[in-house]
Amino acid sequence: MPVRLSLALVFLAAGCSDSDYALGGKSHHDGDDSGPRYEPRSDSAAEDDTGAEDTGAVPLGDDDCYDPGTAYDMYPAAGLVVTQSNLGFDLTFMGSSAGYTSELWLWAPEQVWVGTGHETDTGNTVSVGTYAEGSELMFAIVVTDTGDTFYSGPSSRNVDGFDHAAITYAGDCGWVVGFEDQLGGGDQDFNDIQLTISGPLELQPVE
Repeated sequence: MPVRLSLALVFLAAGCSDSDYALGGKSHHDGDDSGPRYEPRSDSAAEDDTGAEDTGAVPLGDDDCYDPGTAYDMYPAAGLVVTQSNLGFDLTFMGSSAGYTSELWLWAPEQVWVGTGHETDTGNTVSVGTYAEGSELMFAIVVTDTGDTFYSGPSSRNVDGFDHAAITYAGDCGWVVGFEDQLGGGDQDFNDIQLTISGPLELQPVE
């Protein structure tokens, strides 16, 4: 089984309470219905009745999962850590903009293929979990053109000593994980290949 992953960018982190989640009977891409999954709150549940114009930004204090105390610039070796053990997660492949072809994986707590750049349809969803509270969800890419493998988390996980993944908070307990696929860190825009994930997770320092 091939290896994978890494991390960087200015992003926001979340400490989501049990009340932020709903147990849903969502149907999954692979037909798996192994248990309750995380479902983002509906627009009506998170409705803002202040009358303020919606700019698309995440205002301070308006999002239960935004915690400025765990912003990425405070924890450059951060990773996504499970905060609630009774819900699974859906990983959605968001495509690749790179010249290289890479495989995108969940690498720990188990190895699960998410998608392959230029081959897998954007929007393909893989259901995973559940995992023990405190487990890090570590991601990786295997660059098939070069044989390189890069990991999320601290740069020390990567052979070149560079960050190769950025985890960006997208609001409503959702996250975007994006990678750089070139040795030496690439151009550091972290959009060579991407996935999204929602659920009871928090950005925390990891080793």
